[in-house]
Amino acid sequence: MPSVSTNSTNSTNSISQSQISSGPTLTDLARTWLRFGCTSFGGGSVVQRMIYDTFISKHRWISPEDYTRIFAMCELTPGITLFAICILTGHRLKGLPGSAVSLLSFVIPSATVTILMTALYANFREHPAGSSRCDRGMCGRASPPPR
Repeated sequence: MPSVSTNSTNSTNSISQSQISSGPTLTDLARTWLRFGCTSFGGGSVVQRMIYDTFISKHRWISPEDYTRIFAMCELTPGITLFAICILTGHRLKGLPGSAVSLLSFVIPSATVTILMTALYANFREHPAGSSRCDRGMCGRASPPPR
């Protein structure tokens, strides 16, 4: 997690409220979270840094203080921190529509991969060659026992 100190010598933290941009459009939010969703498989800390760099350093959509508050709230709540950051950042920038767009854009890539992998497995499992290989390998161990 990127630390935000109150030391004025920190160049990232020297963003004043007047330097914060007017904010993204819903399309900007969707594009940004979709990119994070496509690159976030298995890497919470790296994605948190990407979020910080994108929302604060690059676009200046939120202040470091806002991000610190959002992150602190997300750490206190149960569940996946990245989803909570996504929802609260979207809400901070565009209200309820921002939360919805951000969350959907962030989740769609991984949900799509999961659905495709499940469909591939189902098709492979039904194929005669795939079925016999699955029965001898790990697939047979993961499948429910025959009746």
